[in-house]
Amino acid sequence: MELVNAVGGGDVKRELDLAAVHSDLDTHEQRYQPEYHPALKLKFTPDSPTVLLFGSGKYNIAGASSEQELWSTHEELIQKINSLIPVDKGDVDVEFEVRNLVYLDEFDKELDLYQLSESFDNQKTRYEPEVMSCLYYYPNPDSGTFMIFSSGKILHTGLDDPDVIKELFSDLFNKIESLFQE
Repeated sequence: MELVNAVGGGDVKRELDLAAVHSDLDTHEQRYQPEYHPALKLKFTPDSPTVLLFGSGKYNIAGASSEQELWSTHEELIQKINSLIPVDKGDVDVEFEVRNLVYLDEFDKELDLYQLSESFDNQKTRYEPEVMSCLYYYPNPDSGTFMIFSSGKILHTGLDDPDVIKELFSDLFNKIESLFQE
């Protein structure tokens, strides 16, 4: 099981003038086009996660390869925002949370997605090969989503606890393996 994307977000709990932030902030990449999208898009380095910063003070960070990278990007963002706010207003008060961890694992055989969709409870699957080349599997209402590909690659998204995700992968692999033994 490999973490391929960590997503988080927060709120600096104050309104931000994004045009001013855009002109004053020093980052590798910035894009602010309010006529197309209400957020200021930032990247601190060429391969860093992407930050979407909104005028409301809320922000999202996506594309981190680890929780540590997610947290360090959050800290860098807050440090840069603090450097723009006059000292008499004090440091920014922040809420931040990890919202989603996307993991990839691989079953050791190619999979017949039609067979899987027929074998799983159809209330827990969605398979539309003309729309997407994977089978969506929802084990339980609060267990996120698996995207199962015929190559055997499987993505999981929708949760933020690696231990729970690992257990879900184990359960899924056992379920698939049992289909091969029938």
